[in-house]
Amino acid sequence: MVKDDNGRFQNMLWSLGDTPENVKDFHVYSYHFIDDRLFFLNARETLAGFPDGYALIEEAEKLLKKNGWEGDGTLELLWLPPFIGVGVEDTYGIVCFHVKQSNNGTSWFASKYKLPFGSLEPIN
Repeated sequence: MVKDDNGRFQNMLWSLGDTPENVKDFHVYSYHFIDDRLFFLNARETLAGFPDGYALIEEAEKLLKKNGWEGDGTLELLWLPPFIGVGVEDTYGIVCFHVKQSNNGTSWFASKYKLPFGSLEPIN
């Protein structure tokens, strides 16, 4: 992503929570197995230049650990387009947190919005 595309980044940050404290209320899911993460972004690299970027990451990691993630793997971001039925219609879509646990390949997701995918196992 190009850092001067401020509108896209503001939409991304909006879908990650208005404040870092809001992340604790996100929906958490698990899934076995995502092997190709071509379209996932490293959360630390992507959010590094934003106010509260690292605080968002810390809250997401706490939430995922509280719900079963063992703490290994790299936290990532995944953009979901609006036409798949998540978030608010006719928007830029949403971004959710993702991490693939290294020791067994379980993927963990944290999303501000309920994800409408029956194959995801809801945790909270």
